[in-house]
Amino acid sequence: MKNSVFLPILFSLLISTSLFGQAEGSYDLTYGNNGITVLDGSALDLNLEGMALQPDGKLILAGYTNVSNKDAFLARLNLDGSLDQSFADNGFFIYDYANDYENIFRSVEVQEDGKIIAMGYHNYDDQYNWDLLVVRLNSDGTLDSDFGLNNGASSVGTSERESVFNGSVAPSGKIVLTGNRLETDILPFLCRFNADGLPDDSFDGFMVTLDSPVLVGGYLTNAISDEDGNVYATGATEAFDFIVVKVLDNGAPDPNFGNNGILVLDSPNNIFDFGTSIRYSASGDLLYCGLSDEQLYISKIDTTTGDPITSFGDNGKVIIDVWNEFDIAEDIIELPNGQIIITGTSNQNQSLSSLVVVKLNADGTRNEDWGLNGIVFYDFNGLDNFGIGSAVQPDGKIVSASWSHGGQLIAIRYLNPDITAVTNISPAATGIQFYPNPSSGNTVTLEYVLQSPSDIQVDLFNALGQQIAVLIKGSRSSGLNTEALKLPSGLSTGIYLIQIKSNQGISTQQLVLEPN
Repeated sequence: MKNSVFLPILFSLLISTSLFGQAEGSYDLTYGNNGITVLDGSALDLNLEGMALQPDGKLILAGYTNVSNKDAFLARLNLDGSLDQSFADNGFFIYDYANDYENIFRSVEVQEDGKIIAMGYHNYDDQYNWDLLVVRLNSDGTLDSDFGLNNGASSVGTSERESVFNGSVAPSGKIVLTGNRLETDILPFLCRFNADGLPDDSFDGFMVTLDSPVLVGGYLTNAISDEDGNVYATGATEAFDFIVVKVLDNGAPDPNFGNNGILVLDSPNNIFDFGTSIRYSASGDLLYCGLSDEQLYISKIDTTTGDPITSFGDNGKVIIDVWNEFDIAEDIIELPNGQIIITGTSNQNQSLSSLVVVKLNADGTRNEDWGLNGIVFYDFNGLDNFGIGSAVQPDGKIVSASWSHGGQLIAIRYLNPDITAVTNISPAATGIQFYPNPSSGNTVTLEYVLQSPSDIQVDLFNALGQQIAVLIKGSRSSGLNTEALKLPSGLSTGIYLIQIKSNQGISTQQLVLEPN
């Protein structure tokens, strides 16, 4: 196996020209070149497939080279958008599992300890035979030899061909992949690795292929897990109707969700629908996105039954037509204040595709302070560029990633004042305050008043909306309550959100951590 190798090309920052005078958004001019970083990977024809943010705000990009035999790659950008030369070899990690023919990273996530999980698949015989691939790196870009079956990697397959659409890391640290396997028919699958990179046999023997005629020839493109180990995935049937599936921690379909674990949303008039990304909302519901009839599609559904959350959008869904051409939402995230960011691609005309980033309010209405009617876009000098995803850095700014044919990787950072707001849906309590804030210690004090006895849960989230820890969980009496919140060790400085949930509602407040 070869690890990372020196890139025989120079990755340089390019200057982006005018964007046709439309809604570009408020760039953070301190990032890259006037808010935009472009890495020229044309010598290797880099294709971008996924992105993730480290706890310190550095951006990880994942994909593959598209010359000769494909190699998988990761790249890392500093907080200012420059290439992080301290990562792997001059900012890039190039990977070829066992000197194979083709290797592709489809997604990447960063663990709380800073280690990096890259997920995808590889070809091992120059035919149409593919196996699953999961790799873990240390924070410096070297392979973590304590992970997996082979020096930081696990490759697992069957006698059939498996290809991977996406992967995610569960709160437990386990790793879930979605994809398709070719048997007599094409069947979508879910599989799960333990946190150490070994196959998780407790997940229905590692690989779950739901036994349902509606899934034959279909797709599972993205999955997410909850604290209880339940796995939710989205995609489409062979007839291109939306599907959302739910399996329990043991891999069995949840009989209470949809029809024996499978929810099919059959659109009228043979409309082309396709789910691409799914997230677990802080409200306890599911958010997923994709395209419907060549338009951006966003939906919110109940995690127990799959029923639509009717208070969101139009009876649980939002459909957006950007330019009356082809649109697809590729990624969805929820901000700590409940707002929603959707990243995708929209065609300005039949020959030009552009990154598009949409911001919705928590109820599904467009955020009018974001670009033009809740939409910003980026036109790469009149060339196609395709949106991959977005994330929120510790200072609250939003960074979005896209790529262009020819190997250019693009990162854009937007100002986002909304992330610092204090948001109350229905207040969990009255008189909420915590101190010191800003804080440089490991403990903060929380005070609140309950009107009646209630169950209480206090959670800590980072600026990406990812849950870091449950700080308190239990029953509390009415009246004034004072809690000492012990923060996890090793937190980076920056903005965090403390969310309080009671029988009365939810309250979220900002916490700023400063250096000791």
